[in-house]
Amino acid sequence: MPQLIKGQMRFTDDDYAMTDFNEKVQNQFGSTPSDTLHTLLKEELSYQLLLKEIEITERFDTQTNIKMSLRKSLSILSAIAKKEGYTLTELIHSFIQ
Repeated sequence: MPQLIKGQMRFTDDDYAMTDFNEKVQNQFGSTPSDTLHTLLKEELSYQLLLKEIEITERFDTQTNIKMSLRKSLSILSAIAKKEGYTLTELIHSFIQ
């Protein structure tokens, strides 16, 4: 969040990261229909569950793949929220309350 310091606004790296994230989500998923976004989110869930299978975890280090899948899921979820008229920040604040 921007901070007011001696009459000037100061922005943190987190402020810029959130703006960059929202722009990238809009560029990637802005014109994607809602039903396609829901399908993509379900596919990511299936992929994450597959990465937790014992046969996979015994043979491979799946941490990077899980992180990438979670990252993609978050961007898809953010795109769905935007189509419904919410921002990720609003949803976070709503969850905290």
